[in-house]
Amino acid sequence: MVTEFEELLKAQEEQLSPGSVVKGSVVKITDSNVYIDIGYKIEGIIKKHEIGEVEIGQEVEAVIIKIRGLENPILSTKPLKSSKGFMVAKKAMEDKTPIEITIDSKVRNGFLAQFEDIKVFLPFSEAPKNVKVGDKLNVLVTKAIYENGKPMVNVSYKEYENIEKKAKQQEFINSLEVGSMIEGKVVKVDPSKGVTVLLKENVRGFVPSYEIPKGTQIKEGDTLELRVVKKAKKGDFLILSLKKPKKSPWETLELKEGDKTEGKVSFYRKGKGLFVELNEGITALVPEENMQNINTKSLKRGTKLKLVITKLDRDKKRVDVNILTSDENPAAEFVKANPPNTVVKGKVKTVHPNIAFIELAPNVEGIVKKQDMSWFKNARSEEILTPNEEREFIVLGLDGKKVKLGLKQLTQNPWSIIPEKYKPGQQVELTVKEVRPFGTFLELPEGIDGLLPISEIPKNTNLEPGQKITVKVLEVNPKEEKITFSMIQQESKKQQKEQKEQNDFIKVNDSSSGFKLGDILKSKLK
Repeated sequence: MVTEFEELLKAQEEQLSPGSVVKGSVVKITDSNVYIDIGYKIEGIIKKHEIGEVEIGQEVEAVIIKIRGLENPILSTKPLKSSKGFMVAKKAMEDKTPIEITIDSKVRNGFLAQFEDIKVFLPFSEAPKNVKVGDKLNVLVTKAIYENGKPMVNVSYKEYENIEKKAKQQEFINSLEVGSMIEGKVVKVDPSKGVTVLLKENVRGFVPSYEIPKGTQIKEGDTLELRVVKKAKKGDFLILSLKKPKKSPWETLELKEGDKTEGKVSFYRKGKGLFVELNEGITALVPEENMQNINTKSLKRGTKLKLVITKLDRDKKRVDVNILTSDENPAAEFVKANPPNTVVKGKVKTVHPNIAFIELAPNVEGIVKKQDMSWFKNARSEEILTPNEEREFIVLGLDGKKVKLGLKQLTQNPWSIIPEKYKPGQQVELTVKEVRPFGTFLELPEGIDGLLPISEIPKNTNLEPGQKITVKVLEVNPKEEKITFSMIQQESKKQQKEQKEQNDFIKVNDSSSGFKLGDILKSKLK
C-alpha cells in the first residue's frame, strides 16, 4: 500500500519543490487558510487573506514557497501576480515556443537579458558566437521557477536554433515526392554499400550501390543530380538513385480507341476473357462477351492476333480490344441488313463529350456523334447517354468501319413547333431555371430554354430557380434556336397603378380638391 510519505517522494521526483508553479483546485476553506489539491494526494496551503474570496472546486495557480517534510506545502499567489514576464516565459516553456530577448549585460557564466518585466539568464554554452550587449535574440525557455521569491528564467539560443534547423529540414523533405530530382554533394563513398550525400538544409541522403550505374566514378566533393526513390520511415533522410527512371509503356502508348494493332495471346480466363500482350508490353483484354464466335482452343500462348482498340483508360491502365478475324467490314454487312431510318437496339459502351460508342452486335460497333444526340445545342452527351444502358437508335448510314447512328431523329424537333406556339407580344407563365449575370434562363414545357436578358428585368427584382413568373415574348428565332422574353411591361403597369394610388391620396388630402376620402372609397367599391 502506498504511504503518504511515498506519495510525497513521488511528487518531489516530479519537481514539486520550492519555486515550482503548480495548479490545483480548492478543496477546503477555514477561517485563516485555503487548502489546494496540487496532485499526488498533497494539499498546499495559502493564507486566506492573500488569496481572497474563492469557492470549493475553483482552480488556483500558485508558487510553492516552502515544503515542510510531510506537512502541507506553503503556497503563495503573490509572485505570479507581480510578474507578467514570468508567466509568459513559463507558458512559452510549456508550449516550446520561442521568445525574443535583448542582451542587457555580461556576467560570470553568461549574459543577463531583458524579457518583459524580468531578467533572464543565457549561459555562454547556450549563446551564439559574437553576441554582444544590445543584440536581440530568439531563444527557447529551458527553466522557469521561483527561487527565494524571485523568478529564475534560463534560456537557450542553441536549442532554438536546433528546432528551427529541424523544422526547415522537415519542410524540405515534405516538399519532395518520390521521383523528384535534387542535387547532392558527396560526403562519403563506401564502394561496397553506396554513397552518402549532403542535400539542401543539411539533410543527408544515401545512394545504395545498386542505384549507381555500373562504371560510374564517384569521389568525395562531387555534386550529383539525384532522384528520390524512398523516404525513410523516420523522415530524417532520403534514399536516392543515380539511375534514370524507366519510362512506363503507358507514357509512350500512342494508340487510341478505334486504332488497329497486333498482339500475342497470353492466357484465357473463363468468365473474364482473353488476355493479350500488345507490342508495347501492355496486357489488353478481349472481353468474354466479344468471343462468342471465336474458338479459344485454337488460341495458343504466343499466337499473333490482329486487334482493334475498343476501350482505352490510361488512368486505370486498361485496354479492351476485339479480334479482327478478317478484312471484311462487319459494319457494312450490318447496314445492309438494317438500312438508314431503321430503328435498332444497342448497348452504350463509352461516352465522350463529342461521341459515344455503341455495341450493336459481335464485332459491330456504332457511333453517335454529338450533333445527332439531341436537338438542343447545349445538351451534354454525358447527360443523354449512360455507359452499359440499352437504348434504341436510328441507323443513319456507314462511317468507315462503324455504323453511324442517331438518337434525336427518334423525336420531333421542338423548334418546328416553337414559332407556331409562341408569338412576339404573347404573355406566358414560365419557371425560372438558372440565374446568370447576363440574364435568367426560363424553362419551356417543350424542353428548351428561353432567355430573359438582364436589361429586360426590372431593377431590384430578385429571381430564384423554381420561381414561376409571367413574361412577354420578345423574339423567336428558330434558325439560331433562340427565344427571348421580357418582364418590363408588367412592371410598368404595376408602377402606373402605384402612381395612380399615390395621386388619389394627394387629392384626398388636398383641401382645394372637391373630392373627399369617402368619394374615393365609394368609387373603388363600384
